[in-house]
Amino acid sequence: MFNFRISSLLESKDFKLFFIAAAVSIVLKLTLFIMPFYGLEYEDAFIFTDVGRSININYDFSSQPYQTNVCEVGSLKNCETYATYGGHFIVFPLLIALINKLVGYSTLNVLWLNALLSLLVLFISLKIVKLIIPGNKAAIFFSGLFLATTPFFSIFNTSGLSETFSSIFVVVAVYLYIRTCQNRDENWLIFLTIPLISFSFLIKRENLILLSLPMIDLVILLLQKKRINEVGKPLIVASASALLGLTTFFILNISRIESEESFAIQSNTFSLRYALILFPTFLKALLSIKYFGLIGIAFLFTPLLLSLTDKRHLRILILFSWLFVFMYSFHYRGYYFVKYKDVSTFDTLRFFTNFFLFFAFPLFYFSFQKLNMERFF
Repeated sequence: MFNFRISSLLESKDFKLFFIAAAVSIVLKLTLFIMPFYGLEYEDAFIFTDVGRSININYDFSSQPYQTNVCEVGSLKNCETYATYGGHFIVFPLLIALINKLVGYSTLNVLWLNALLSLLVLFISLKIVKLIIPGNKAAIFFSGLFLATTPFFSIFNTSGLSETFSSIFVVVAVYLYIRTCQNRDENWLIFLTIPLISFSFLIKRENLILLSLPMIDLVILLLQKKRINEVGKPLIVASASALLGLTTFFILNISRIESEESFAIQSNTFSLRYALILFPTFLKALLSIKYFGLIGIAFLFTPLLLSLTDKRHLRILILFSWLFVFMYSFHYRGYYFVKYKDVSTFDTLRFFTNFFLFFAFPLFYFSFQKLNMERFF
Protein backbone atom coordinates (compact mmCIF):
# COMPACT_ATOMS: atom_id res chain seq x y z
CA MET A 1 0.00 0.00 0.00
CA PHE A 2 2.74 2.44 0.90
CA ASN A 3 4.87 1.71 -2.16
CA PHE A 4 6.65 4.92 -2.98
CA ARG A 5 9.22 3.64 -5.49
CA ILE A 6 10.06 6.15 -8.20
CA SER A 7 9.01 3.63 -10.85
CA SER A 8 5.52 3.47 -9.36
CA LEU A 9 5.14 7.24 -9.25
CA LEU A 10 6.16 7.92 -12.85
CA GLU A 11 6.95 5.44 -15.64
CA SER A 12 10.13 6.00 -17.61
CA LYS A 13 8.35 7.28 -20.74
CA ASP A 14 6.29 9.70 -18.67
CA PHE A 15 9.48 10.91 -17.03
CA LYS A 16 11.00 11.68 -20.42
CA LEU A 17 7.94 13.74 -21.37
CA PHE A 18 8.05 15.59 -18.06
CA PHE A 19 11.80 16.14 -18.49
CA ILE A 20 11.26 17.83 -21.88
CA ALA A 21 8.58 20.15 -20.44
CA ALA A 22 10.77 20.87 -17.40
CA ALA A 23 13.77 21.65 -19.62
CA VAL A 24 11.74 24.13 -21.68
CA SER A 25 10.42 25.68 -18.46
CA ILE A 26 13.92 26.06 -16.99
CA VAL A 27 15.34 27.67 -20.14
CA LEU A 28 12.54 30.24 -20.24
CA LYS A 29 12.88 30.99 -16.53
CA LEU A 30 16.65 31.46 -16.76
CA THR A 31 16.13 34.32 -19.23
CA LEU A 32 14.03 36.10 -16.59
CA PHE A 33 16.98 36.33 -14.20
CA ILE A 34 18.58 38.88 -16.53
CA MET A 35 16.15 41.40 -15.05
CA PRO A 36 14.66 39.83 -11.87
CA PHE A 37 10.99 40.41 -11.13
CA TYR A 38 10.34 40.41 -7.38
CA GLY A 39 6.68 41.37 -7.33
CA LEU A 40 4.06 44.06 -7.73
CA GLU A 41 4.52 46.14 -4.59
CA TYR A 42 7.21 46.56 -1.95
CA GLU A 43 5.44 44.74 0.86
CA ASP A 44 4.41 41.62 -1.06
CA ALA A 45 7.61 41.45 -3.10
CA PHE A 46 10.06 41.57 -0.19
CA ILE A 47 8.18 40.63 2.99
CA PHE A 48 8.95 36.92 2.70
CA THR A 49 12.65 37.43 1.99
CA ASP A 50 12.89 39.97 4.82
CA VAL A 51 11.22 37.69 7.36
CA GLY A 52 13.25 34.70 6.17
CA ARG A 53 16.46 36.63 6.79
CA SER A 54 15.18 37.81 10.16
CA ILE A 55 14.56 34.19 11.17
CA ASN A 56 18.21 33.41 10.38
CA ILE A 57 19.45 36.31 12.52
CA ASN A 58 17.05 37.20 15.31
CA TYR A 59 13.31 36.67 15.15
CA ASP A 60 10.60 37.10 17.76
CA PHE A 61 8.25 34.09 17.59
CA SER A 62 6.56 34.93 20.89
CA SER A 63 3.95 37.26 19.38
CA GLN A 64 1.50 35.83 16.83
CA PRO A 65 3.96 33.12 15.68
CA TYR A 66 2.03 32.14 12.53
CA GLN A 67 2.14 35.69 11.14
CA THR A 68 5.02 37.65 9.61
CA ASN A 69 6.71 40.11 11.95
CA VAL A 70 9.34 42.51 10.62
CA CYS A 71 11.63 44.93 12.40
CA GLU A 72 10.07 48.38 12.47
CA VAL A 73 12.61 50.15 14.73
CA GLY A 74 16.20 48.98 15.05
CA SER A 75 18.28 46.46 13.11
CA LEU A 76 17.83 42.77 12.42
CA LYS A 77 20.32 41.94 15.20
CA ASN A 78 18.94 44.42 17.71
CA CYS A 79 15.30 45.08 16.93
CA GLU A 80 13.40 47.32 19.34
CA THR A 81 9.93 47.18 17.76
CA TYR A 82 8.29 44.65 15.45
CA ALA A 83 5.43 45.29 13.05
CA THR A 84 3.05 42.53 12.00
CA TYR A 85 1.92 42.07 8.41
CA GLY A 86 -1.34 40.22 9.00
CA GLY A 87 -2.02 39.25 5.40
CA HIS A 88 1.12 37.09 5.20
CA PHE A 89 1.90 33.90 7.12
CA ILE A 90 5.18 32.48 8.39
CA VAL A 91 5.37 29.13 6.52
CA PHE A 92 6.99 30.41 3.30
CA PRO A 93 9.58 32.56 5.17
CA LEU A 94 10.54 29.46 7.20
CA LEU A 95 11.38 27.67 3.95
CA ILE A 96 13.35 30.70 2.71
CA ALA A 97 15.26 30.79 6.02
CA LEU A 98 16.21 27.12 5.52
CA ILE A 99 17.50 27.88 2.00
CA ASN A 100 19.48 30.84 3.37
CA LYS A 101 21.02 28.50 5.93
CA LEU A 102 22.02 26.00 3.25
CA VAL A 103 23.38 28.30 0.52
CA GLY A 104 23.87 31.67 2.23
CA TYR A 105 21.66 34.74 2.07
CA SER A 106 20.84 36.42 -1.22
CA THR A 107 17.85 38.41 -2.40
CA LEU A 108 17.78 36.05 -5.39
CA ASN A 109 17.21 32.96 -3.22
CA VAL A 110 13.43 33.36 -3.25
CA LEU A 111 13.43 33.64 -7.05
CA TRP A 112 15.46 30.46 -7.50
CA LEU A 113 13.33 28.72 -4.89
CA ASN A 114 10.09 29.62 -6.69
CA ALA A 115 11.56 28.56 -10.03
CA LEU A 116 12.39 25.12 -8.59
CA LEU A 117 9.05 24.82 -6.79
CA SER A 118 7.29 25.56 -10.08
CA LEU A 119 8.82 22.37 -11.51
CA LEU A 120 7.14 20.43 -8.71
CA VAL A 121 3.86 22.18 -9.61
CA LEU A 122 4.43 21.15 -13.23
CA PHE A 123 5.12 17.54 -12.20
CA ILE A 124 1.94 17.23 -10.10
CA SER A 125 -0.06 18.97 -12.83
CA LEU A 126 1.00 16.33 -15.35
CA LYS A 127 0.04 13.65 -12.83
CA ILE A 128 -3.45 15.21 -12.77
CA VAL A 129 -3.52 15.18 -16.59
CA LYS A 130 -2.62 11.49 -16.46
CA LEU A 131 -5.48 10.87 -14.00
CA ILE A 132 -8.15 12.56 -16.11
CA ILE A 133 -6.77 11.43 -19.51
CA PRO A 134 -5.26 8.00 -18.72
CA GLY A 135 -2.94 6.35 -21.22
CA ASN A 136 -2.58 9.42 -23.44
CA LYS A 137 1.11 10.33 -23.78
CA ALA A 138 0.30 13.14 -26.22
CA ALA A 139 -1.86 14.81 -23.56
CA ILE A 140 1.00 14.68 -21.04
CA PHE A 141 3.54 15.99 -23.56
CA PHE A 142 1.54 18.88 -25.01
CA SER A 143 0.01 19.83 -21.66
CA GLY A 144 3.51 20.12 -20.23
CA LEU A 145 4.62 22.34 -23.12
CA PHE A 146 1.52 24.55 -22.80
CA LEU A 147 2.10 25.06 -19.08
CA ALA A 148 5.84 25.62 -19.50
CA THR A 149 5.43 28.23 -22.23
CA THR A 150 2.45 30.24 -20.93
CA PRO A 151 4.12 33.68 -20.64
CA PHE A 152 2.75 34.98 -17.34
CA PHE A 153 3.28 31.60 -15.65
CA SER A 154 7.04 31.77 -16.15
CA ILE A 155 7.24 35.36 -14.93
CA PHE A 156 5.25 34.89 -11.73
CA ASN A 157 6.88 31.54 -10.96
CA THR A 158 10.23 33.32 -10.71
CA SER A 159 9.08 36.15 -8.44
CA GLY A 160 9.41 36.93 -4.74
CA LEU A 161 5.73 36.19 -4.11
CA SER A 162 4.21 33.21 -2.27
CA GLU A 163 1.69 32.09 -4.90
CA THR A 164 3.99 29.45 -6.42
CA PHE A 165 4.57 27.87 -3.01
CA SER A 166 0.85 28.07 -2.30
CA SER A 167 -0.08 26.45 -5.60
CA ILE A 168 1.90 23.32 -4.66
CA PHE A 169 -0.48 22.67 -1.78
CA VAL A 170 -3.50 23.41 -3.94
CA VAL A 171 -2.53 21.12 -6.86
CA VAL A 172 -1.41 18.31 -4.53
CA ALA A 173 -4.71 18.53 -2.62
CA VAL A 174 -6.68 18.37 -5.88
CA TYR A 175 -4.53 15.50 -7.19
CA LEU A 176 -4.99 13.48 -4.01
CA TYR A 177 -8.71 14.19 -3.91
CA ILE A 178 -9.30 13.04 -7.50
CA ARG A 179 -7.09 10.00 -7.01
CA THR A 180 -8.71 8.91 -3.74
CA CYS A 181 -12.18 9.23 -5.29
CA GLN A 182 -11.18 7.29 -8.42
CA ASN A 183 -9.46 4.40 -6.63
CA ARG A 184 -11.35 2.35 -4.10
CA ASP A 185 -8.20 0.50 -2.98
CA GLU A 186 -6.44 3.72 -1.89
CA ASN A 187 -8.63 4.78 1.01
CA TRP A 188 -5.50 5.65 2.98
CA LEU A 189 -5.08 8.72 0.72
CA ILE A 190 -7.98 10.31 2.62
CA PHE A 191 -5.60 10.79 5.55
CA LEU A 192 -3.34 12.93 3.35
CA THR A 193 -6.12 14.72 1.48
CA ILE A 194 -8.03 15.99 4.51
CA PRO A 195 -5.08 17.79 6.21
CA LEU A 196 -4.00 19.36 2.90
CA ILE A 197 -7.47 20.71 2.18
CA SER A 198 -7.91 21.79 5.81
CA PHE A 199 -4.62 23.58 6.44
CA SER A 200 -3.55 25.00 3.05
CA PHE A 201 -5.06 28.34 4.09
CA LEU A 202 -2.11 28.70 6.50
CA ILE A 203 0.00 29.33 3.38
CA LYS A 204 -2.50 31.79 1.90
CA ARG A 205 -5.89 32.66 3.34
CA GLU A 206 -7.50 32.38 -0.08
CA ASN A 207 -6.82 28.64 0.00
CA LEU A 208 -9.84 28.28 2.26
CA ILE A 209 -11.59 27.86 -1.10
CA LEU A 210 -10.20 24.30 -1.09
CA LEU A 211 -12.88 23.46 1.47
CA SER A 212 -15.38 23.83 -1.38
CA LEU A 213 -13.71 21.09 -3.45
CA PRO A 214 -15.44 18.06 -1.86
CA MET A 215 -18.61 20.12 -1.39
CA ILE A 216 -18.81 20.83 -5.14
CA ASP A 217 -18.33 17.12 -5.70
CA LEU A 218 -21.15 16.30 -3.27
CA VAL A 219 -23.55 18.65 -5.04
CA ILE A 220 -22.69 17.08 -8.42
CA LEU A 221 -23.22 13.56 -7.04
CA LEU A 222 -26.52 14.48 -5.39
CA LEU A 223 -27.79 16.13 -8.58
CA GLN A 224 -26.89 12.93 -10.42
CA LYS A 225 -28.81 10.99 -7.75
CA LYS A 226 -25.89 8.72 -6.99
CA ARG A 227 -26.16 5.98 -4.41
CA ILE A 228 -25.10 6.60 -0.82
CA ASN A 229 -21.97 4.42 -1.17
CA GLU A 230 -20.75 6.69 -4.01
CA VAL A 231 -20.98 9.84 -1.91
CA GLY A 232 -19.19 8.27 1.07
CA LYS A 233 -15.65 9.53 0.39
CA PRO A 234 -16.65 13.08 -0.65
CA LEU A 235 -18.88 13.30 2.42
CA ILE A 236 -16.08 12.17 4.74
CA VAL A 237 -13.55 14.53 3.16
CA ALA A 238 -16.00 17.46 3.13
CA SER A 239 -17.07 16.98 6.76
CA ALA A 240 -13.60 16.31 8.21
CA SER A 241 -11.91 19.08 6.18
CA ALA A 242 -14.53 21.66 7.14
CA LEU A 243 -14.32 20.65 10.80
CA LEU A 244 -10.50 20.76 10.92
CA GLY A 245 -10.11 23.83 8.72
CA LEU A 246 -12.75 26.00 10.38
CA THR A 247 -11.66 24.93 13.88
CA THR A 248 -8.10 25.98 13.06
CA PHE A 249 -9.42 29.19 11.49
CA PHE A 250 -11.20 30.15 14.72
CA ILE A 251 -8.40 28.98 17.06
CA LEU A 252 -5.89 31.17 15.23
CA ASN A 253 -8.50 33.93 15.08
CA ILE A 254 -7.93 34.58 11.39
CA SER A 255 -11.02 36.80 11.34
CA ARG A 256 -9.09 39.23 13.56
CA ILE A 257 -6.57 39.64 10.74
CA GLU A 258 -9.36 40.73 8.41
CA SER A 259 -10.60 43.20 11.05
CA GLU A 260 -7.11 44.69 11.46
CA GLU A 261 -6.65 45.00 7.70
CA SER A 262 -10.09 46.56 7.40
CA PHE A 263 -9.12 49.17 9.99
CA ALA A 264 -5.81 49.85 8.22
CA ILE A 265 -7.41 50.49 4.82
CA GLN A 266 -10.51 52.14 6.31
CA SER A 267 -12.76 49.87 4.30
CA ASN A 268 -14.06 46.30 4.20
CA THR A 269 -11.62 43.66 2.99
CA PHE A 270 -14.43 41.87 1.12
CA SER A 271 -17.04 43.77 -0.86
CA LEU A 272 -19.37 43.43 -3.84
CA ARG A 273 -18.03 46.83 -4.96
CA TYR A 274 -14.59 45.26 -5.42
CA ALA A 275 -16.03 42.33 -7.39
CA LEU A 276 -17.76 44.67 -9.85
CA ILE A 277 -14.33 46.06 -10.72
CA LEU A 278 -12.08 43.04 -10.27
CA PHE A 279 -14.12 40.30 -11.95
CA PRO A 280 -14.23 42.09 -15.35
CA THR A 281 -10.49 42.79 -14.96
CA PHE A 282 -9.79 39.08 -14.44
CA LEU A 283 -11.78 38.30 -17.60
CA LYS A 284 -10.02 41.04 -19.55
CA ALA A 285 -6.64 39.61 -18.52
CA LEU A 286 -7.59 36.25 -20.07
CA LEU A 287 -8.02 37.98 -23.44
CA SER A 288 -4.38 39.05 -23.48
CA ILE A 289 -2.26 36.89 -25.79
CA LYS A 290 0.94 38.35 -24.32
CA TYR A 291 -0.06 37.01 -20.87
CA PHE A 292 -1.73 33.69 -21.68
CA GLY A 293 -1.15 33.00 -25.34
CA LEU A 294 -4.29 31.70 -27.07
CA ILE A 295 -5.23 29.45 -24.17
CA GLY A 296 -6.51 32.37 -22.07
CA ILE A 297 -9.32 33.11 -24.51
CA ALA A 298 -10.31 29.43 -24.42
CA PHE A 299 -10.65 29.63 -20.62
CA LEU A 300 -13.63 31.93 -21.04
CA PHE A 301 -15.57 29.10 -22.70
CA THR A 302 -14.93 26.44 -20.04
CA PRO A 303 -18.42 26.89 -18.46
CA LEU A 304 -19.89 25.67 -21.78
CA LEU A 305 -17.97 22.42 -21.35
CA LEU A 306 -20.13 21.53 -18.36
CA SER A 307 -22.91 20.54 -20.74
CA LEU A 308 -20.54 18.58 -23.00
CA THR A 309 -19.28 16.10 -20.44
CA ASP A 310 -20.62 13.81 -17.78
CA LYS A 311 -17.12 13.35 -16.35
CA ARG A 312 -17.50 14.16 -12.68
CA HIS A 313 -13.96 15.38 -12.06
CA LEU A 314 -13.93 17.64 -15.11
CA ARG A 315 -17.06 19.34 -13.81
CA ILE A 316 -15.43 19.71 -10.40
CA LEU A 317 -12.33 21.36 -11.93
CA ILE A 318 -14.38 23.78 -14.07
CA LEU A 319 -16.59 24.89 -11.17
CA PHE A 320 -13.63 25.02 -8.79
CA SER A 321 -11.58 27.27 -11.10
CA TRP A 322 -14.41 29.77 -11.55
CA LEU A 323 -15.11 29.78 -7.82
CA PHE A 324 -11.49 30.86 -7.32
CA VAL A 325 -12.04 33.80 -9.69
CA PHE A 326 -15.25 34.86 -7.94
CA MET A 327 -13.74 34.68 -4.45
CA TYR A 328 -10.60 36.56 -5.47
CA SER A 329 -12.78 39.23 -7.06
CA PHE A 330 -14.53 40.04 -3.78
CA HIS A 331 -11.27 40.65 -1.87
CA TYR A 332 -9.51 44.02 -1.96
CA ARG A 333 -6.23 44.28 -3.86
CA GLY A 334 -4.13 46.78 -1.93
CA TYR A 335 -4.71 50.22 -0.50
CA TYR A 336 -4.22 51.90 -3.88
CA PHE A 337 -7.10 49.87 -5.29
CA VAL A 338 -9.35 50.70 -2.33
CA LYS A 339 -8.62 54.41 -2.60
CA TYR A 340 -8.64 54.88 -6.38
CA LYS A 341 -10.74 51.88 -7.53
CA ASP A 342 -8.10 51.19 -10.14
CA VAL A 343 -6.38 47.89 -10.98
CA SER A 344 -4.54 46.72 -14.09
CA THR A 345 -4.83 43.35 -15.79
CA PHE A 346 -1.17 42.71 -14.94
CA ASP A 347 -2.06 42.96 -11.24
CA THR A 348 -4.43 39.99 -11.59
CA LEU A 349 -1.74 37.64 -12.92
CA ARG A 350 -0.27 37.08 -9.49
CA PHE A 351 -3.54 35.51 -8.35
CA PHE A 352 -3.98 33.45 -11.52
CA THR A 353 -0.75 31.68 -10.49
CA ASN A 354 -2.66 30.00 -7.66
CA PHE A 355 -5.52 28.56 -9.74
CA PHE A 356 -4.62 28.93 -13.44
CA LEU A 357 -4.01 25.17 -13.73
CA PHE A 358 -7.62 24.27 -12.96
CA PHE A 359 -8.77 26.21 -16.01
CA ALA A 360 -6.23 24.34 -18.11
CA PHE A 361 -7.01 20.72 -17.14
CA PRO A 362 -10.53 20.55 -18.66
CA LEU A 363 -9.24 22.17 -21.86
CA PHE A 364 -6.46 19.59 -22.07
CA TYR A 365 -9.06 16.83 -21.71
CA PHE A 366 -11.26 18.12 -24.54
CA SER A 367 -8.23 18.87 -26.72
CA PHE A 368 -6.39 15.58 -26.37
CA GLN A 369 -8.79 12.81 -25.39
CA LYS A 370 -9.58 11.92 -29.03
CA LEU A 371 -6.18 12.60 -30.56
CA ASN A 372 -4.50 9.45 -31.81
CA MET A 373 -0.86 10.48 -31.58
CA GLU A 374 0.51 7.58 -29.53
CA ARG A 375 2.69 6.38 -32.41
CA PHE A 376 4.88 9.46 -31.88
CA PHE A 377 5.39 8.65 -28.19
